Amino acid sequence: MQIRQLLLTALLLLFPAIAYAAAPCFPTAEYGGGKTAAVVNPTAPVTGDIDATDCDFGVYFGLAVTRGLVQNAKIHGALTAGVAVRTQGDSSVDIVWTSIYDIGMDQPGDTGVAIWYAPLQGSLTGKIVGNYLSRYRSVGIWVAGTQAVQITDNIVSGLGSTSISVQYGIFMKRGTRALIARNTVIGHSSLGGGIAPGIYVEAGEKGDVVTDTEVTQNVALNNDIGIAVDNASGTTPTRNTIADNHVACDAVYNTVPYQIGITVSGYRDKVVSNQVSGPGYDPETLPGFTFDIDLTGAIAVKLKPPKLPR
Repeated sequence: MQIRQLLLTALLLLFPAIAYAAAPCFPTAEYGGGKTAAVVNPTAPVTGDIDATDCDFGVYFGLAVTRGLVQNAKIHGALTAGVAVRTQGDSSVDIVWTSIYDIGMDQPGDTGVAIWYAPLQGSLTGKIVGNYLSRYRSVGIWVAGTQAVQITDNIVSGLGSTSISVQYGIFMKRGTRALIARNTVIGHSSLGGGIAPGIYVEAGEKGDVVTDTEVTQNVALNNDIGIAVDNASGTTPTRNTIADNHVACDAVYNTVPYQIGITVSGYRDKVVSNQVSGPGYDPETLPGFTFDIDLTGAIAVKLKPPKLPR
């Protein structure tokens, strides 16, 4: 026994414990080159631990990228976004089976997005599948201007009732043929005067609309708004489907107060077989302030979309 202890002591003296430092930060093209990332324009799949402490982004896919993959990674500590996809031209980027957390938590304002999936130009397709997202300051998954993106089987866990930021679970702005399915979106509620949605699909500006998108089989729990599709399009058919979702809230958390299970505006959308439950969405809990489903054609309270990450 003494010999083993002596050998162990000798090994510890020869090979002391290694303290792994955060990854260095490399420049990106974002905002004129003023933003950095721990990994920039990777040509091989990104896996393993990415400590992005003091970097703006964890993993950054920029202008020249045509294909990318983040798989089985653990990304944390970034100031602005865990993964940023900012391609130009036709591209495909998949983010799968990855844990992203502690994004922008100590930053002011609305920064702090776990996945920022928004091309600068061109067509962006891909999969955001099977990820676990938590402790982001502003938005779990932000998708804008994409085509045929799949957002499925993710766990998107907000901070619960908080006043530090109006959080969004899954936020889609513009785009077409998206599939938002089988996600679990939990705990987005504002104590600071805002309204925090679990899943929010928004048309955008200048006549943009979201079309041919399916929001189906999701579970949204304890969000100020379970699912909102704010897509006023006039006579342009949007043909979105909101079906087979389970939305529940066990109490009134929002301080406005305003809470609703599902609200949809659009033209020729389908809203079928959804389940809304819990006192937080019961019209009798706070008449005029809590609602189950609103299909009157326009969202009852206009949401303020999150600002672009900075």
